[in-house]
Amino acid sequence: MSFKPFITGIFILLLGACSLQKNAGVRYQAKFDFAGARAYSFLPRDAAANEQQNISDVMRNNIELAVEQVLDNSGFHYSASQKTDFVVAYHLVQGQSRGRYQLGVNHQALKRYNLGVKYCEYCLKAGVEPSSKKLWRLDAGSLIIDLLDPGDQRSVWRSVYPVKIKAKDNSREVQEKIQTAISRMLAQYPGKSA
Repeated sequence: MSFKPFITGIFILLLGACSLQKNAGVRYQAKFDFAGARAYSFLPRDAAANEQQNISDVMRNNIELAVEQVLDNSGFHYSASQKTDFVVAYHLVQGQSRGRYQLGVNHQALKRYNLGVKYCEYCLKAGVEPSSKKLWRLDAGSLIIDLLDPGDQRSVWRSVYPVKIKAKDNSREVQEKIQTAISRMLAQYPGKSA
């Protein structure tokens, strides 16, 4: 009995699964020194950008732990806020969805977050492909990661990915979805793949 057809079939399935993976939308400011950045910190939870974000501490911990794991495995290191090359901020887009239908995204919370991280779509032009408009659709359940310049606390890099956490997901499934999203988002880091 030959295993060659069996192994070929598995290879084709894996290749197909890889092609179905979603890309993360990314925009960044080309003049920021991404290659020289090595130290990061997180935007404090009591910062203005986080005020309107109504997510649990468990969810915040899941997101921050996943970011730490990806960045630390890529040669970055956590540092005190005063000695950092960039500050990580995040926003989980809140709202309700039922199947394919969006019942409403909390645009006010997103607007306040954008003001808090000084997001400027026009300023972040690099990394945007003409065909990537659908990557920037902010549906309920989308995760936004911003990297901020520590000097002026302005976003110099943004990525968006649809995490789509469901009420029936257990904690392991939630963590896996967040880990996958953040890995795909930070893989788009310019200068050095995270």
